[in-house]
Amino acid sequence: MRRVFAAFVLIVLLWTATASALAPFDSAGASLRAGCPDDTWCEQQVVPGVLWRLKKYADVFGGRQTVNVLEVGMKTPGVSVKPVMQAKAGACQKTSRIGTDSGAVAGVNGGYFDTGACVPLGFRKVDGDVLYEAVLTRPPRSAIGLTAVGGMVIRAVGTADRFDEVTHGLGAGPRLLKDGASVVSEAMAAEEIAGSMNNKHPRTAVGVKGEKLVLVTFDGRTSAGAGVTLDELAQWFEWYGVPDAMNLDGGGSTTMWISGEPDDGVVNYPSDNQKADHYGERSVTEGLFVFYDPPADGGTTDTGADAETANDGSQDAETTDDADDAGSDLSDSSDPSDVSFDGPADAETDAGADAETADTGACREGSLRCAGAALVEVCTGGLWRSAAACGKGASCERGRCVADISDRDAGASGGLPSVAPAGSEGGCSCSNIGRIR
Repeated sequence: MRRVFAAFVLIVLLWTATASALAPFDSAGASLRAGCPDDTWCEQQVVPGVLWRLKKYADVFGGRQTVNVLEVGMKTPGVSVKPVMQAKAGACQKTSRIGTDSGAVAGVNGGYFDTGACVPLGFRKVDGDVLYEAVLTRPPRSAIGLTAVGGMVIRAVGTADRFDEVTHGLGAGPRLLKDGASVVSEAMAAEEIAGSMNNKHPRTAVGVKGEKLVLVTFDGRTSAGAGVTLDELAQWFEWYGVPDAMNLDGGGSTTMWISGEPDDGVVNYPSDNQKADHYGERSVTEGLFVFYDPPADGGTTDTGADAETANDGSQDAETTDDADDAGSDLSDSSDPSDVSFDGPADAETDAGADAETADTGACREGSLRCAGAALVEVCTGGLWRSAAACGKGASCERGRCVADISDRDAGASGGLPSVAPAGSEGGCSCSNIGRIR
């Protein structure tokens, strides 16, 4: 009996060792996430030119903080970054799903959205096409712009501004740093960002550092992190040596995803489940994602690392941290601060009160879209197309399109812009000016 038991134990041990040797296991990823000691930067290369860095601060900005960073060498051959939208308008998806389905190698959530209708709020531009313009009833707000050759710019984008100098653009706000100096207070006032946005929350942000794009998440609302205010986020970017930065989003939406990592690639601690694990993702409308297409000739590579110049300031954090940690425990998902954070502070209270700020759905056949006194686009085949393609003129008067568009059928209902049959008066209702596209 003893011999049988001993043989059984030996078989189990051999099977375990063999399975461990054969299993696809990313030891670097596991050590970076699970084995990274407090107050130490741990890092690994994702692909050439893209570096993932992690630091768990034991005590900074009033509590524990977990910070994940993606440093992206924008001049690295084969590396590109652009916003990616949810697969279907009105149907939010998790950041990890958007990233996986798009073929990206890494990314973060980004951009405010209407959590009810699940449509973006603010400027979106992808591959040269403006998908959503800035909100008409808001002042210009910060956006990150990216060119096809690795250029980067952060600036305010207003209604009818197509951000022509860039190929891709993602609006959010407020701006955090400009030329190395904090501009949080000024930007919040100029961009009409509610004061509650400057409470402690999880954060997703982006910065520009030379030829590198720096994507950052701060965890919050769980034991993984206390979260940070916008002022503290700006301070951290200064420590890290990033002169220009802006807020992308935060709250329960904050997610960093890296292809091939455990837990569906989620490497931070999303807080929407109120637990310090990797399963609390909130579904969103889009994110900012990194792509890698290996150059045929091998190209030159940039590891993305710049640790020598990344002084995060933790050595003197005690002297600079005057944050009040009160209110950092915002785990109640019904808290108003959670609602206001994932979109403009009054996005939900405005819904229905002002037709120009109430998105009601996606592009429907026959819908018209107006800007100012002109018809600019017509929905054909489920896509917004330039009004010039119709060969007809039109104008908008007090939210109504006045035109003779005899080749269109009766259009959408339910609050969307709609085209009237030939000969009717009033053409269409431009209720979504500057918003849905």
